[in-house]
Amino acid sequence: MAYFIRRLRGIRKDTSVQLSRAKTLLNTVNGRRDVLFEMLEYRNMMASKQFGLQAQESAFKMEIMTESMHNIAKRTGKETVSMKVITVVTLFFLPGTFIAV
Repeated sequence: MAYFIRRLRGIRKDTSVQLSRAKTLLNTVNGRRDVLFEMLEYRNMMASKQFGLQAQESAFKMEIMTESMHNIAKRTGKETVSMKVITVVTLFFLPGTFIAV
């Protein structure tokens, strides 16, 4: 009976040591999990920052392109007025030229 009780105490002691190891391992795993989540969050934040910078650069390029298109539209408007003047002058002198020839 004494042998059985000693053996039972030994098993109980081994079980408590294993439980302590399991708790320590669980704490270590939880700490590393938290570090991993922080790393992933930082990586996502940096990716979002990069996308934001690219979007800002794209918006700046679009603004420049829009200004260029506005200038082209202004020049086209001036050329349209010139073409209308030429058309009116031509319509005024064409019948006389046709009759004179």
